[in-house]
Amino acid sequence: MQKSVWMKGIVIGIIGLFIGTSVLPNGISSNSTNIIKKNYTNNNTSGISRVTGFTNLIKNPGFELQLNYWNNTHDTAHWSADSSVFHNGSYSAKGVEISTGDLGRLYQDVTNIVTVGKTYKIGGWIKTVNVQGPHGSVGWAAIDFDYVAASGWSQPNSDVKKVGRVTGTTDWSYFESDWFTLPPMPSSCKMLWFCFDFDNGQGTAYWDDVFLYENNPPNTPTITGQQNGKAGKEYSYSFVSTDPDGDNVSYYVDWGDGNTTKWIGPAFSGEKTVVPHTWTIEGNYTIRAKAKDIYGLESDWAMLTVMMPVSYIMPRLMFWDQLFQRFPHAFPILRQLLGY
Repeated sequence: MQKSVWMKGIVIGIIGLFIGTSVLPNGISSNSTNIIKKNYTNNNTSGISRVTGFTNLIKNPGFELQLNYWNNTHDTAHWSADSSVFHNGSYSAKGVEISTGDLGRLYQDVTNIVTVGKTYKIGGWIKTVNVQGPHGSVGWAAIDFDYVAASGWSQPNSDVKKVGRVTGTTDWSYFESDWFTLPPMPSSCKMLWFCFDFDNGQGTAYWDDVFLYENNPPNTPTITGQQNGKAGKEYSYSFVSTDPDGDNVSYYVDWGDGNTTKWIGPAFSGEKTVVPHTWTIEGNYTIRAKAKDIYGLESDWAMLTVMMPVSYIMPRLMFWDQLFQRFPHAFPILRQLLGY
């Protein structure tokens, strides 16, 4: 018996490989639902970038065009494209700051390419040489995402996100932020900059392969399936959403009868996920479903109205009612068994 079960498992596994469909709990199926195309970490740690596949909104992020598309604030920091020190390619951006009291920045103005309320992530690689604060105190080299005034200076509470804060002498280290929602611009500011600076520090630092990514929520899913049916009978419904960034998606389904199916998936963007459901009571119901990408952004709700006007077991009950009404004194044992 054990051998038979073991062989059956092998056969099912082989069939699954050829079909390419994974079966989810409770009979739910979805093609390749366990394959995730992107991964990331929220921790600002050294190592290889953990997020890929997004369009970089920064122009010339690896400085292979030297400092084209980049601007500087012409303060005490000196900025150049360095061909002798780089993380990847042939150049990096080199900053030399001689004054801890100044805020020399290399930046790109991204005011018109980002949108308040959307979700973003910043990051890149930083290398430092003797970066320190005044009189040996702590100072940093960092990647900033800041609202700034017309003068280029940050204002109170205008910092949006900062990663890095590298001090001392370090080899190339990778940093990335968590995903964050862009807040409104303060009234005292005029621009939004993606920039490098020395935060209360002086020394030499290098930046390379930097990025600004935008994550978009999945599109509202489509729901397809039986819209007219019978209470007590199981029906299967298909849910499909596409993600603008190609992220995998999961689905949350509210069946309208007090039951929910929570976050089935993830499935590939654009692939169908099939979920069965049974309504036990006659009535009209509204199925609501939304999609969520692997970074937590959710779509709007999709809705489909279904009608279960006739109970699946009603014809059988009507048969017994009519039979016993026609023969009121017959079938005593059968009446007792059926509760009549």
